[in-house]
Amino acid sequence: MSCCGRGPSTPLEHFAMMLNMQNRKRGDEETMKMSYPMYTVAAEVLLKMDRLRPHERLMEQGMLVEFKKGMGNAAFVSHQWVGGEHPDPEFKQFQVLQEALRRTLTDLKVIELDIYTESFVPSAKSLPTNKLWSEALFVWYDYFSCPQLEHNGTHYTDINQTSDLALAIESIPAYITKCAFFFVLCPTIENADSSKLFTPVTWAQRGWCRMERACRELSMEASWIMIKSSGWFELIGSPLGSFAFGGPAGEGQFSVEEDRQKLGPVMVHLLKHKLHSLLKAKDLVGYRLLLNTQMTHLGGFKVDVVDDVVPCFEPDPDSKPDSLSVIVSRFFYQNGFKGVNDVDRAGWSPLHYAALNGNPQLIQGLLEQRADLNCKTHKDQPIIGMHGHASALVISLFFKQNKVVRLLLEARAIMDGGLHPPIYCAARASNSEGVRLLCEASCNIHARDLYDVSGFEAAAMNGARTSMDVLAAAGALESANMGNVLFWSQVFRGGQREMVQHLLDLRADVNYQYGWPSLRTTFGQFVALNTLKYRLGNRTRNPRRCFHGVEGTPLMMAVIAGEYEGAAALIAAGADINIRNGRGVTAGDLAQGLAVPDFLAEGLLGRRAECERILSISLAGSLVETKL
Repeated sequence: MSCCGRGPSTPLEHFAMMLNMQNRKRGDEETMKMSYPMYTVAAEVLLKMDRLRPHERLMEQGMLVEFKKGMGNAAFVSHQWVGGEHPDPEFKQFQVLQEALRRTLTDLKVIELDIYTESFVPSAKSLPTNKLWSEALFVWYDYFSCPQLEHNGTHYTDINQTSDLALAIESIPAYITKCAFFFVLCPTIENADSSKLFTPVTWAQRGWCRMERACRELSMEASWIMIKSSGWFELIGSPLGSFAFGGPAGEGQFSVEEDRQKLGPVMVHLLKHKLHSLLKAKDLVGYRLLLNTQMTHLGGFKVDVVDDVVPCFEPDPDSKPDSLSVIVSRFFYQNGFKGVNDVDRAGWSPLHYAALNGNPQLIQGLLEQRADLNCKTHKDQPIIGMHGHASALVISLFFKQNKVVRLLLEARAIMDGGLHPPIYCAARASNSEGVRLLCEASCNIHARDLYDVSGFEAAAMNGARTSMDVLAAAGALESANMGNVLFWSQVFRGGQREMVQHLLDLRADVNYQYGWPSLRTTFGQFVALNTLKYRLGNRTRNPRRCFHGVEGTPLMMAVIAGEYEGAAALIAAGADINIRNGRGVTAGDLAQGLAVPDFLAEGLLGRRAECERILSISLAGSLVETKL
């Protein structure tokens, strides 16, 4: 087996070297285009605000600061507008941001990693809050950073494209690249007339919010901070952590369809910029991963992928332009491989990157050149959240490249066994079509991963209702402990009203108490280790969940995980708030210091009416969106 990078340099390495030399000669790195100044508010000014006023009013009062390099750090705030013509008429959402920032100045020392990143990316680190304040902090927030009054309530796509507002919107990717921090402000709140509930899930559904998140993840600093309440922060430290927060921007919800099409070219530009930046930094692994996951970012946009980063590819003159041999040769050229058996320093072969790419012709061409159908990666890949020992089938399932999945199954790829079985990975990725293909191929639908989690449980943990339905139809309910499924759904991202109700309809016990896992199992050892960490003073998410999960209830897990809508649904369904876990505490005890929403605080005191009211708002909003 050859090792990619040894021997003569590839065209990719030559091109990367050329870009690096040009960058040094120019003396500064290429930046994103900024068509309008980046106006911000100093953090100390923001903390004193008692209402939100538009850009023009703050400009008149001299409260806006044009942020430039060397002034300190900037933070971008992504959020949903709670009102039609005003982002936060009652100042509920913004007040959460203020209280959260104040807490980072006082008792909060560290912003903890999300549970996915903490569990699967051991090298990832939490964020000490003193880094937020190590330099002067300036905050970008659309309502006071972009001109507002000139458009008089018209949608962004209706405004003159040379207006200051249009220029500011065009500059958002550039603003984000200049920011050291990226906040997602998504507390669970209702709007002024109590007609809609805003949650982290509704934020993740919006196309513009997804676009802002994508801009951050395609910048050189990809992590971001989610704020669910003034006492509940989460550092999304890897793409694996953000996986549950919506798909591509192009598949998000847009009030005006024209927005979706206008953002496609912007996303292509972002991808090209990031690809060049990775090559300048000589990060060939990062470049390959991004080059081959473009459809993860471009889904829903009517644009072509970037497939000619390295110039001057010359196919074999004796081959047809669309032949499999030319497709494979172009792939090798753009990815810096010399042959089908190359393995790069990340432990990935061409077939693994091709599985990300999603082109079945490319896969077919590699197989014809005798690529090992079932070869597995040598290492995990935290950049994209993929565990180690993954086959091409697992990778294509996780990234929903189902044309490739179909081809690999037809080629008789192994679909059972391993530390993370394909059915588990497809369910965890909410890939219902991939789950269906595996079921049709007669895979073992009851297979469990290293931590004894089934595909059905993985789907529930990620709020993947459609995948759950496919598995249920195939017989997965026969081996499912529904109380256990309900419990785990609240630990991760399944804490929505619909998921709770669905599992209760399947006869899950709302007061189910999770038992003590056996120390003979890998998961039992994982729980024991994290329990010990908790006793020794480590109070991050995994140790806290493991310690309090013993004889804990779904409601307790929802409170710890910040799944406030799920917690309200459990209380409304009759969850007993007086149950104590194996550590002698109740769900209400666990909520102390987390600044849970008022409706949940009421519910944890036995007053269920507020939880029931919030759920009715959530249901009404879902019905309206379904009709739209």
